[in-house]
Amino acid sequence: MEIDQWLKLVEYGDHPHPEGIQRVTGEAAGEMQRKFRSLRARLARKFGGVPIYIGHPDDENFSRLPGHGDTRSYAWVQDIEAREDGIWILPKWSDAGKKLVENSHFKFLSPRWEMKRENGALIPIRLISVGLTNHPNIPGDAIANQEIIADDRTEIPAAASTGEISDGERKKHRRIRKKVGTQANPSPLGPQFLRGVNRLSKQLFSVDLNQSLGEIERQFTAIAEQARQWRDNGETLKSSNGELASESERFYRIACEKERQSKELAEQLEVEKDRSGEHFVNFALSRGLILPNESAEWKGKYVADPSGTSNELLKRTCILNATSKTNHLREKMHADAKAQILALVNERMGNSGENYREAWLAVKKLYPALF
Repeated sequence: MEIDQWLKLVEYGDHPHPEGIQRVTGEAAGEMQRKFRSLRARLARKFGGVPIYIGHPDDENFSRLPGHGDTRSYAWVQDIEAREDGIWILPKWSDAGKKLVENSHFKFLSPRWEMKRENGALIPIRLISVGLTNHPNIPGDAIANQEIIADDRTEIPAAASTGEISDGERKKHRRIRKKVGTQANPSPLGPQFLRGVNRLSKQLFSVDLNQSLGEIERQFTAIAEQARQWRDNGETLKSSNGELASESERFYRIACEKERQSKELAEQLEVEKDRSGEHFVNFALSRGLILPNESAEWKGKYVADPSGTSNELLKRTCILNATSKTNHLREKMHADAKAQILALVNERMGNSGENYREAWLAVKKLYPALF
């Protein structure tokens, strides 16, 4: 398989995340592709690519965990493409990265990207880096599926030349050779197919087909049993992860609702404190316990400590008799207005010959401010 080729990074859809649901859409992928290819982004990367690490050493949430401490880049993403089935990337591997892929040390890719919250979901908007992993959070295509190359040196024994194979096993070998074309009239694909199977069995299961069929059967039976255990464990883990994700989402929503309610209560409390402070200052001014220029100071003290400030105010003596002066001023203003009205009415009666009522109504109309 050619190493430097396009690889599917993620499929479209909703995927779990510790902070909610990641929603990967074709629209988001197209925008990510546009930003990646823009001149501004290329200048920010100094015309380089996005790094591919082992794990996520550039994420503070992972960097202290085992398997995320290697900060070397094993490849660089040269391009991003939004396709019908998901987001694809074109990596350029270093020599060390090629060895990782060829030896199948890591089979999957894990994206790390910047996201925005929209309609209750997390939408990716910019690819930051990619991690090599065997336990991806978002399912994707395996990157270590290398093509099987036929090896002409690998053969199934044509006959039992030692005493280790029984007559029954010899007959089984003969039937196998007939099926795959190793007799006198072989099928052109027979030997190549058989060599490919033998090669694959060695790579994946460390099983050599150049041994007795009984031993081969025993080894593959053990492998099948192990595979069933892995499958059952995987189903259990998948179910547990689903329940955990559901609970996490539920608690996340509850926490958001509680946070919203808490903010609303805090805002209401601030409003009530300000309103109470205004009442307190107005009361103190009306009783002459504080001066107008002290209003802001006493309001701040009351909002910070209502009980202590109230007790402090009760100990003060009246420093301004606002009520008596106000009443005296009001009485003086009324007396002056009354005298002025009478003078104007008498003057009009003398000049116009009107009676008192007619003259009073005319003065009221002409000088409404006096009434």
